[in-house]
Parts: sequence; C-alpha cells; structure tokens
Amino acid sequence: MDESGQRASVTRRVRELLESGFYQLPPGVPAVAGEPLAVHAPDGAIHSWMVPFTAATKLVAWAQLSPSLDPLRFSVLGGGRKDALPDAADWLDSSQILAMVAAAAGAGPVLSVPVLTYDRDPSRLVWMVESCAPGGAVRRWFSAGRSVWEDAGDEEVTGGPPR
Repeated sequence: MDESGQRASVTRRVRELLESGFYQLPPGVPAVAGEPLAVHAPDGAIHSWMVPFTAATKLVAWAQLSPSLDPLRFSVLGGGRKDALPDAADWLDSSQILAMVAAAAGAGPVLSVPVLTYDRDPSRLVWMVESCAPGGAVRRWFSAGRSVWEDAGDEEVTGGPPR
C-alpha cells in the first residue's frame, strides 16, 4: 500500500478509536483530527504514524499508531486545559520548526527539510533537521514544541543527563 493509502487507513482507524471511546479528548475543547504524519525510524522507514488533534491554533492531543494500525500511545497536552495548550504551529508547521532550528544553528549552515522522527526512543517524538556548514560539517538538531537542541549522539541516555 502506498503512503496515501496508509494515511487513509490511519485516518479511519483513529476515527474508530475515537468513536469507541478508546481515545478520549478533553471535554469542552472542540478538537479535530488532522492529517496523519509519518514518523520515520533512523533508517528512513516509516516506524509509526502520528495524528494531531487541534482546536483552532492549539494542539490538544496526538495519537501514535503502528503501521499495522495498533494504538501505541495517546497524549493530551496541557492537561486538556484550554489555557495551557501549546501552539500547534510549534509542533506541526515545518516552516516554523525550520525557523526555530535556524535560530539555534546560527547563520551560515544549509538546513535540511524537517523529518518527524524520535530521539532514541519512539515515545520521544521530535522533528529532526540536519545543518551543513560551509566547510561540510553536519550537525543534527531536534525540535519539540518551542524547544530546540543539538543531537548529543551517544553522549546522552534517554531520560537522564549526559554521561
């Protein structure tokens, strides 16, 4: 099945999970499911799918499904409180993500297109951007929400400080 067919299957499955009550959106927040986004493994293959739920310009929640459409996780942001919801663009708009990485990377490097992936563990969804300096040095940057950081490589352990 091609990627657009997979997206359609993910959309149907998320609708089923919502209708069955498996996923529960916060009451009083009129969230709608967005377009499924492929989450890529380090080798470039599709690891899973992320479906954002937005209300106007805010990100309310997201669901992650395996390629076989099994639910992997569901996260409600800001405790479901309208006043605590993050801006959806910080999490979903590739031009916004690229601008934040460019500010962190500084002037000069050429930046790649953002790719949705994960930081060492599939539960840590991030956008990855590579920067290539004029001398050829390549650095990897991660973005999640308004946070941007350089990939620490093998120096960092998930959930803990650098060694």
